[in-house]
Amino acid sequence: MKALFLLSFSLLSMTLWAQDTSSKRKRLFFQGEASFTIPSDGNAKGFYYVYKENITGKYYQRKVQLDESLIVFSDFSVNYQLFPHLSIGALAGLTHLSSPGGTAFKMGGIARFNVVKTYPANIFLQLAGFLPMSSANGMEPSMGEVRFGLSIPLMIRKTYSMHLSMYTTYLGYDMKGKNPNVSDTTEYKGIGFGYGVRF
Repeated sequence: MKALFLLSFSLLSMTLWAQDTSSKRKRLFFQGEASFTIPSDGNAKGFYYVYKENITGKYYQRKVQLDESLIVFSDFSVNYQLFPHLSIGALAGLTHLSSPGGTAFKMGGIARFNVVKTYPANIFLQLAGFLPMSSANGMEPSMGEVRFGLSIPLMIRKTYSMHLSMYTTYLGYDMKGKNPNVSDTTEYKGIGFGYGVRF
């Protein structure tokens, strides 16, 4: 309990210090981005629980290779500069899958680490979940996506900047399966590129 109190006090002190020393900095910023992911070779897979052994009653898994089609994203985030080198944000957007087809609402969080605090290039980590809007294979609400990458400004102006991002990602979601106790799963691993505006 004492350790938790000390940790909370330290974090609060650091936050107040950061607010005092960077009062002139614009702490709240927004970023919109359109991106696409290319599944890497052999890493677009569907796991289907489609048959059951009569003796044991167990369901068995059959792996199906999916077409490695582009996955298209449109994201918007609200970010807060927590410390000089670190910002955190809330994220929302749309994800469109080509194989199997489907569109999902995406929401989650993002953390950005600025290597140089006066230059808006950053390393970022994004975690998001999916809420299906339309799906050809019965997509269910799922964890969604883990994305790690680098964002580099292409143009910097007083009120906005334009960015190019490069990232690696794991994307997966559950489907309504034939086994009511275990969901079928589709997953992708790949690299992606995005173009965004920060203001």
